Amino acid sequence: VGTLRDIKLKRQGRTVATLDLYDLLLRGDTSNDRRLQSGDVIFVPTIGNVVGISGAVKRPARYEMKTGASIADAIEVAGGLTSDAFGQGVRLQRIDTDRKRKTISVNLTRKSDTQAEVRAGDSLTVPEVLEELEDTVLLSAHVHRPGDYQWSPGMSLTDLIS
Repeated sequence: VGTLRDIKLKRQGRTVATLDLYDLLLRGDTSNDRRLQSGDVIFVPTIGNVVGISGAVKRPARYEMKTGASIADAIEVAGGLTSDAFGQGVRLQRIDTDRKRKTISVNLTRKSDTQAEVRAGDSLTVPEVLEELEDTVLLSAHVHRPGDYQWSPGMSLTDLIS
């Protein structure tokens, strides 16, 4: 229930440092790490805006996002897309101002879509490319080398079974 993005180090009642653990956990960045002194207080406020990311990303999970974060930022935090991700078919589920859940289509090849802001409670789903093969011929039966072969215009049966 505590934030990982806005941890405060307080010394004598004043905030002397703020730590974003995502920088440390996701990038190995220790530049905001501070030495503790006797009497210091580490204050962990409640968690902020949480966005769910599932499907064809490298680390699907729920992530706490900073205010103003974009869809591209959310996908980056999730480790990026997998090699079989279908970026043109991403779905964003959101609760709108009327308190109704709606689905928004997102195309990651359009900059305007990737720069759209994510909000607390959003859920992104990145689908995988379809399993079906395109421009492919399947050769099966009692042959020396059965399997999938690339189809080309003008191809004949003897091209495969030669």
